[in-house]
Amino acid sequence: MGTGLRRSELFALKWKDVDFAAKHLSVTRSIVSQVVGVCKTEASQKPVPLHESLAQALLEWRRHTSFRKREDWVFASPHSNGKRPYWAQAIMRYHVAPASRRIQLQKRVGWHTFRHTYATMLKQVGLTSKSCKSCSGIPRCDARWTHTPKQSYPPGKTLCFQ
Repeated sequence: MGTGLRRSELFALKWKDVDFAAKHLSVTRSIVSQVVGVCKTEASQKPVPLHESLAQALLEWRRHTSFRKREDWVFASPHSNGKRPYWAQAIMRYHVAPASRRIQLQKRVGWHTFRHTYATMLKQVGLTSKSCKSCSGIPRCDARWTHTPKQSYPPGKTLCFQ
């Protein structure tokens, strides 16, 4: 997802947290081992911008899922009849990891990989560390968080902002 959210924040989203009109997500809770709690940091509890293509993907998912009420989890699990979201570990094990092997990624992919990738993309389009933090919650877009891609893109063009 192009948001930079932690997996605990991503799987804790409810449809009422998605504001399609204002194009942002409200991060108000987290979920770890199916236990709902507070976000890891106070800075995490703020609106996160929602790119148009991601908004369209979420709208498509909402049309597809049986759990689309305001109080429903965005990623509600049919195994619990929507009462709990999918387990992040199960999604990684049964979907993301096999997909990364199919496309022959050389490094292990984890949920935190997506956070680093998003920070790299933000830096690549020229966002400062301060802007990166304000739009994603990622502490800074520096060498610790970003990685130099082997392929470069023209200014303003990245994989997520085309």
